[in-house]
Amino acid sequence: MDAESEKVRLQFWRASLCCLMKLTLAIIPAETSLAQFPNSVPIVVGNTTLQKAGLVRDAEAGRLHLLEPGVFIPDQAHINESSSRSRWNRVVLLSTPRLETGEIELIPESIQKSVARIPMVIMATCNRGLAPNSTAAGAKADGVSPMQLQELGVGYCVAVTGGHRVISSAISDEAKSGLGFYGKQVLSENEKQLKTLRFVGATNEIMVFDAPAIFHRNSVHQDVVMRHAVAVDPVGGTLTTYVWLLEKSDTNKYVFIDDSARRLAEWTREDRKIHVDGREFFLGIPNSRSFAMVDLPPGEKLRGTPWLKEQATQNGPSAANLEEWPMQLRKLAP
Repeated sequence: MDAESEKVRLQFWRASLCCLMKLTLAIIPAETSLAQFPNSVPIVVGNTTLQKAGLVRDAEAGRLHLLEPGVFIPDQAHINESSSRSRWNRVVLLSTPRLETGEIELIPESIQKSVARIPMVIMATCNRGLAPNSTAAGAKADGVSPMQLQELGVGYCVAVTGGHRVISSAISDEAKSGLGFYGKQVLSENEKQLKTLRFVGATNEIMVFDAPAIFHRNSVHQDVVMRHAVAVDPVGGTLTTYVWLLEKSDTNKYVFIDDSARRLAEWTREDRKIHVDGREFFLGIPNSRSFAMVDLPPGEKLRGTPWLKEQATQNGPSAANLEEWPMQLRKLAP
């Protein structure tokens, strides 16, 4: 292969990986203006090794972290192995991207396989304790302290015996040797995209963050915002995630997209299907709009309500407003 052909090949896989990684967490390109998302705070990395790797953006959202390398994610048959831990003891979502529809033949099979080998995982730390800001003050009436949602962690992982283990580009090359050439590039691009995740707000019972994304809707790729609200029942301790889509109106405000709300059970496993639009390729090279999500994570479909359309679309809900969110979300019906 001559030098020019090799250069074109490298440009192709780099562009492909960069664009595909935006879909693992439903994130838009990093170059998008942050002014589009007012009153939100960048993700913070809570691990010093990752800080040295230059992945820290801000320290304001101290309850949203990148997961540390080595954290074990048990499969659903061994979930009790994590529930006894004091940190990262709940699995919110494990999402594996897969090219499913459209012109998938435009992407080399080696890249497709590498992307699917490194799923995205969201974990939570939930423990019982004093919660002065909790709306469930009555939870202590029977002597049991209310369950608190203390933090969320996001990262990427690889399959191991009994589950998955969080991995990072900050670890040694030897530890990453099993990923292969493309796998290492996938991991590196994954972590770059995490920097654009947006923290919205939190109480002791709920945490909200946005992942601006591109969705395949009405036969085209459209910009949307994928809002996540992770809530814990302070009495029973059940962890539930609510996801819905927002889009910008002509007045630059978020608008709820009808029929997009989902209720996800704890430890939801998603096969994230991705659509490939060949019209967005130029000379065989994909751009940031070449790939789009096809659907939300699997869960119970919920009807839109006046509250969901009016209150849950706010760019930056106040602390007092967020206190009402857990109760309102639990009221949503199929």
